[in-house]
Amino acid sequence: MSAWLARLGIRQQIYALVLLVCLPLAAMLTWQMASELAHVRNEADERVKEMAHGQAANLSRYFAQQEAFLARLAEMPGIRSMDPAGCELLMRDLVVLDPRLSSLVLRDLQARPICSTLPTLAPATEMSHSVDFVQALQYEGFTVGGVEPGLVSGHWVSLLSYPVRNQQGEKIGLLRMVVDLQKLSANLLVGLPSTALTTVVDQREGIAMRSVGADKYIGQAAPGAGTEAARRQRDGFVSVQGMDGVVRRMAYQTLPGSNWRVVAGLPEAEVLIEFHAALQRTIVAGLAVLVLALLLAWRLGLRVAGPIDHLADTARRVADGDQEARADLSGSADVRQVAAQFNLMLDAFKRETQVRERAFADLQQSEARFRALIELSSDWYWEQDENFRFTTMTGLNGAALNSSRQSRLGKTRWDLPWVDMEEQVWHEHRALLERHERFDEFQMSRIEANGQLAVYLSSGLPRFDAEGKFLGYHGVARDVTAARSAAALLSATVDRYQQVLANVYYGILLVNNDGTVDYANQTFCDMFGLNRLAAELIGMDNELMMKTANLSLANPAAGLARVAELLSQGIAVHDEEVACTHQRTLLRDFVPLMINGEPRGRLWVFRDITQRQKTALALQLNESRLRMAEELAGIGSWVWPVARGEPVWSDQMFNIYGRKRADGVPASGAWKESVHPDDHERLALAIQSARSSAQQFSIEYRIHSLDGGELRHISSKVVSVADAQGQVLHVWGVDQDVTAQKLAQQVLQTSLNEKVALLNEVHHRVKNNLQVITSLLRLEARRSAEPGVKTVLEEMQARIRSMSLLHESLYRSGIFAAVDLAKYLRQLTGEAFRAQAPDGGMLRLVLDLSPLRMNMDQAMPCGLLVNELISNCLKHGFPPGSQGEVLVSLQPLADTDYWRLQVSDTGLGLPADFEVRRKTSLGLQLASDLARQLGGELEIGPGPGASLGVSFKVQQVAQEK
Repeated sequence: MSAWLARLGIRQQIYALVLLVCLPLAAMLTWQMASELAHVRNEADERVKEMAHGQAANLSRYFAQQEAFLARLAEMPGIRSMDPAGCELLMRDLVVLDPRLSSLVLRDLQARPICSTLPTLAPATEMSHSVDFVQALQYEGFTVGGVEPGLVSGHWVSLLSYPVRNQQGEKIGLLRMVVDLQKLSANLLVGLPSTALTTVVDQREGIAMRSVGADKYIGQAAPGAGTEAARRQRDGFVSVQGMDGVVRRMAYQTLPGSNWRVVAGLPEAEVLIEFHAALQRTIVAGLAVLVLALLLAWRLGLRVAGPIDHLADTARRVADGDQEARADLSGSADVRQVAAQFNLMLDAFKRETQVRERAFADLQQSEARFRALIELSSDWYWEQDENFRFTTMTGLNGAALNSSRQSRLGKTRWDLPWVDMEEQVWHEHRALLERHERFDEFQMSRIEANGQLAVYLSSGLPRFDAEGKFLGYHGVARDVTAARSAAALLSATVDRYQQVLANVYYGILLVNNDGTVDYANQTFCDMFGLNRLAAELIGMDNELMMKTANLSLANPAAGLARVAELLSQGIAVHDEEVACTHQRTLLRDFVPLMINGEPRGRLWVFRDITQRQKTALALQLNESRLRMAEELAGIGSWVWPVARGEPVWSDQMFNIYGRKRADGVPASGAWKESVHPDDHERLALAIQSARSSAQQFSIEYRIHSLDGGELRHISSKVVSVADAQGQVLHVWGVDQDVTAQKLAQQVLQTSLNEKVALLNEVHHRVKNNLQVITSLLRLEARRSAEPGVKTVLEEMQARIRSMSLLHESLYRSGIFAAVDLAKYLRQLTGEAFRAQAPDGGMLRLVLDLSPLRMNMDQAMPCGLLVNELISNCLKHGFPPGSQGEVLVSLQPLADTDYWRLQVSDTGLGLPADFEVRRKTSLGLQLASDLARQLGGELEIGPGPGASLGVSFKVQQVAQEK
């Protein structure tokens, strides 16, 4: 600890002491806030627990009431008898007494429906595999099912089940009630605070009820109450983030028997608001105390360490070169004594420094003169000793200084490698040095370390001391490599430019002031049909050459006159067209050459633009055709270079948007303002997508034309083109005004809607009228005392009911071109069987119907035929008290486009005199006529029971529009 404090400064030690004193205070505040948090959380748990218990009690009472009601209902004779007719009457009476009971259904143990107040039921095959149905069969008492979607209302529902037992106490069926969970949530989950939330979770951890947003959340998985921790115990607490993103403190309680869990809670931000306020006050107070303590420590540190810091700052300033800096004589006595001795030391050091600086300044001034002399010249300075070895080299820069000096020092000039130097030259140079004579411009070529050839010129003077003793040579040298290479470089450049001019596609002619040709390339000769090489024109008289060249012009005389005019005016001309033979066109440039204000010749440049003119004419023709096609089709085209950001419109685009061509393409803001507000976001997303990647798409939107504000519908097809890296370069598109088509579609749709409504009303009225006729026949049957009359009237009711059901199916489905025959027959046979089957429930109806869409002309005979055949089976096939089943089948015939409709039973079978009865029975005659309407014959199938059917070809169903 002491070693650590020793490494700290005085201020840091004071700050550390203050922080150590504040640590116990911080620990005490932390313990107090933890205790306060525990107390607040316990109070919050009590609040949410009370809410959960209250809502659980409400739900338990509701289930108890429903259980008692179902128990009473299950004891009624009409239910216990499992008689469809008696049960159906009882169900209807219950709905009349209480419309809320319109959701009851009675099923046997095989899930077959006995009676129901519901318009639509799930088939027995599907219901028998239902988890809730299987669980209700296994349980001996009242059961509550899980959450599932309702077939009729479209709401989420739950099924309450109660067993039905016979006189011997055996379970013979299930009485089930459908509960609308959204309505139940609104009725039961009430009396809660505005910020509270109550959720009911079923046994499969799905949301069954919710006090807020029931229609949105029912049926979804529970987020927190369905966790493994919540499932292991019946009651408890949990903090969880809900589906709406709010973190709540929740209490949950499991209902006995149903295993449903009630979860109630409040937002943690609300229940912990007092704790947060106390925490904020504590933190503010703690920070205030800590800041005050640090301010006192800072003040004490300034008083104690200030003089020492000033002394250290003075030492840093002196080290940085400030010789006038002196320590401040303040602070305690021992600090003032040290500062005074430090100032005396600085005074002595300043006097010594001034003496050294004057001597060093004189030396620097002398060296500066010599360095300036060397740097202002292109030479470098060298020295040699008495043995002609290099001892000094100055004036070289950078890499040249390092490579040249290191390779030369300690060597004589002839010790260095050379190139293209003869021994005789070296012998003469060494003899001159031995005589201690001056030499000038001695040339030496050598290969430098970088592999480049360098040429040097060196001049030197001998050096002697005061007694005349020879000390060596000194002199200067310079690199003349660049100067020696300049001529070769210039010659190579001229050759290269001549080679370039000889291969360009322009014809070039250069004429000097004397009127002779200085240069011409081969392209010029080929353009004007000169059957000679370009080199042969050099030195040729220009006028003679022009007379020959002008023969290629369409008008040679006018061509010579124009050349003479240009030469006399001496003014530059660019891109002047020259007509030639064979429908060729040249562009001519004439440039008088001036150097320093003096004429130096004339330059002629010719370019062949024949192909370019043909291409331009073809492009104009294509543009005219495209413009005409756009006008005839009412289609405008555009292109948008994405990088430049300025789209280009065709003429038809301006017509579509109601703008004038002279006004130009509207700016982005003005164009977007013309778009209908409801289409802004969709169009902006499409534009962004086209800019991001290469793709093709179509989009429709509405605009207000910029000329009169008329609302127009625009159909746009867009293609974006990208480069190899995927960067979009251009966006192309065509726009078409489809307002007329839209208006025509709206008129057609309105007319279609009116016709559909009219047909719907017709079928509805026909169905109602047929029901009125059925009611009248029922009244007449009740009034008549003749059994035969009653039988005939009941048969007529059944036939009319089959036609009424067909019209009801049409207007309910809203599709008038075709009927779902399987669905229609399923409803028809169910009602016919319930109305005509003998009491006792010994007969069973079996349906084997494949889906088939059929027009109304064939569906009506099918329904009447099935009704007659079922009536025949029930009347003649089964004696009173017998058991059996009636099978209605609709299946396609293999490898044909025919279908088979058949009604069979397991009864007594057809009598021996069936053919005789067939001719006298009104029902069988009607069945035969209906079979012929379908395009077939009434056929008798194999025994032992009765089996009658017809094979027919389905007429094609017209497509609805």
